[in-house]
Amino acid sequence: MGEVDAVLPGRARRLCSAWLRLADEEQAADLIALAATELLTNAIRYGTASTIRFRLEPSVDLLKLSVDDGNPQQPSIQAADLLAERGRGMQIVDQLVRGAGGDLGFSEDGTTTWCTFPISKEGRHA
Repeated sequence: MGEVDAVLPGRARRLCSAWLRLADEEQAADLIALAATELLTNAIRYGTASTIRFRLEPSVDLLKLSVDDGNPQQPSIQAADLLAERGRGMQIVDQLVRGAGGDLGFSEDGTTTWCTFPISKEGRHA
């Protein structure tokens, strides 16, 4: 991971946290920000595009995160060795998403990984 790439997950984490605070969804901020960080880190490590696109897409009752990394090979959710330094990102995202009652998926061409998190209707005034 290059020097510029290393700051991108942190920026995405702060963006998610700021949006969630504005939407009165602070209780979900940490887990959604962690999912964003893991998705972006995965895209930086394994993506093939010269530009990685990260999107936050709020709707009435869902927040969708998506990362397009240009790599048509979908990331795999694998059980990582306990001593491994890598390989847990998608497993973490999958557990966070399922635990929150959301969904995890991939675009038809495999270049975009997305996940959704339920958000309360009451919190959507931002």
